[in-house]
Amino acid sequence: MVIRRIVAVHQGRPRFSDLLGELVDWSDDHAVVRTDSGAVVTVPRSRIAVGKRVPPRRPRLGEVFALERVAAEGWPAPDTRWLGQWLLRAAEGWTNRANSVLVLGDPGLPLPEAMAEVYRWYAERGLQPRFVLTHPGGAALAAELRRLGWEQTHRVQVRTASLAALQTALQQASDRRTPHQEVGDVEVRVASQPSPAWLRIAAGAKGELPPAALAVLTGPSKVGFLSVTTATGEVLGIVRAVVTAEWVGVSLLEVIPEVRRRGLGRSLMGAAAQWGAERGAQRVYLQVEETNHAAIQLYAGLGLTIHHEYTIHRPPPQPDRVG
Repeated sequence: MVIRRIVAVHQGRPRFSDLLGELVDWSDDHAVVRTDSGAVVTVPRSRIAVGKRVPPRRPRLGEVFALERVAAEGWPAPDTRWLGQWLLRAAEGWTNRANSVLVLGDPGLPLPEAMAEVYRWYAERGLQPRFVLTHPGGAALAAELRRLGWEQTHRVQVRTASLAALQTALQQASDRRTPHQEVGDVEVRVASQPSPAWLRIAAGAKGELPPAALAVLTGPSKVGFLSVTTATGEVLGIVRAVVTAEWVGVSLLEVIPEVRRRGLGRSLMGAAAQWGAERGAQRVYLQVEETNHAAIQLYAGLGLTIHHEYTIHRPPPQPDRVG
């Protein structure tokens, strides 16, 4: 929202200042706004002249592609090839992100030739091709893929926030709740390599881990594997954090079913944010499927808003390779 508030009165005339941010509380007495910098500002209702809802600014296509490049570096497939501005990625079939064509522009070839090259490259690796198309940016190619019989399989939200805003939201959530109710004493540990227990929970979330999975997970130079652990060493939840430029990427946030909804996910998010801040990150991003309602509720409650979305597409059972 943008709130026009009275900040002073001079010679009987009010002076105004506009406050832009997310409305996090509204009562009969005051409004509370969290700005992009993470500052939380309380405004007495008597000082509010007018308020207006403002839709989030849509990112420019260049900003979308830039963040997708950052995310690709943070989840690096061990086998890649650039075809113009298409990034072909393969990792023994482990995860869609690491085994798909990330479209960041033009392939540098007529579309039928580019598609034939994609089919050939993935066939050599025993894989079915997939495409990742950003929105905005991917509508034209998505329409062409539909014409060729391709199917959209997933829609994914890319959510972002400043680290300052995320840390403020985490602190507010912590103030409202009793930490780790009925779980007992736990701590969050950080390692530069995933432990066997960490990998077991990751495999439960993402499926059996082939050798290429470890290359994806450990490939970046600044990567941390965080786990929330009991006093006896039992791992209750995990998350992976990676720093690229000003961004910390958060992935594989997973808490075992027996102790969900007890604040452990927020503890892991807070530890990942702090780990990223210590390594120079200023903003956070993550990807979440639009059908994962529980995760979306958690992230939205922490102030992570949708930066853009992308869709994943797979070919028909008997694709028309001529196009």
